Amino acid sequence: VIDRNNFKKILTQSSGLLAKRNAAHLKKVPILSSLKEDECLEVAKALLESNFKTGETIYQQGETGDMFYLLVSGSVSLMKDDKEHQRLAATADSAAFFGEKALLKKDVREFTVKATSDNVQTLCLDKASFELLLGPLEDINKRGSSGQSKVGHKAKDNSASESRHGNIRKKDLKRLGLLGCGGFGAVELVEHV
Repeated sequence: VIDRNNFKKILTQSSGLLAKRNAAHLKKVPILSSLKEDECLEVAKALLESNFKTGETIYQQGETGDMFYLLVSGSVSLMKDDKEHQRLAATADSAAFFGEKALLKKDVREFTVKATSDNVQTLCLDKASFELLLGPLEDINKRGSSGQSKVGHKAKDNSASESRHGNIRKKDLKRLGLLGCGGFGAVELVEHV
């Protein structure tokens, strides 16, 4: 049996190591070369894991792209007009990537990407999540690697949502009910009055 504090400590340490490993993979992506060390680590923490089996389509040619993929293990085939154009493979030491242009703009996909091995593990991040963390990638690339880090600074797009909702204080909220209780506390439904 592990107490809560030790359990949290173990989780924090293991997630930190995983984020550092993923950040090392991200540094190999040319389109992300302008990211500073702390920015790269923030992006690495936000990556979501997706797994695919042989023959599964990850995305189709012609779809609007909004997701970037980091191939951590397995292999995929990039197909254009039903003909294999390129095959990417990854191991624990070296990751491959695809769909990186989706972080710059929502454009149609040039390729269909299909899993060609039994256990394809990818880490992915969509454009909206990236911009919530650091703002537009175009701005970061214009700044280059020598400018100020975007970590801890609000993205420009967040100002619109802040002005739409205004500054909401806890005393301005009316409790409607309890939604549930868990290990980290209670979740309540509230209404702004």
